[in-house]
Amino acid sequence: MKDIKLDHCLINVSHWERSNEFYSKVLGAEIMPIGNGFLYRFGETQLNCHGPNINGTPVARIKVMPGGSDLCFIWKKSIEKLKKHLKEYSIEI
Repeated sequence: MKDIKLDHCLINVSHWERSNEFYSKVLGAEIMPIGNGFLYRFGETQLNCHGPNINGTPVARIKVMPGGSDLCFIWKKSIEKLKKHLKEYSIEI
């Protein structure tokens, strides 16, 4: 539907430096400091983060726990190139 677009997603991270490195280096996000934490931008798409020393608002009735979010990214190249890309960062599939 053209009238609806994804505004943002939320994840909860347990370690800012590790998360910033992954999302910027591996996935190519722009890291944007906000308060005591960060958010990640992928063009017009924004990934909001809760993490150490951050109590974001509003918060859902059941808080998103570290590792509990489900995120989907579109990879436009071949699966072989994705595997090679992840291997370059020592990320196991």
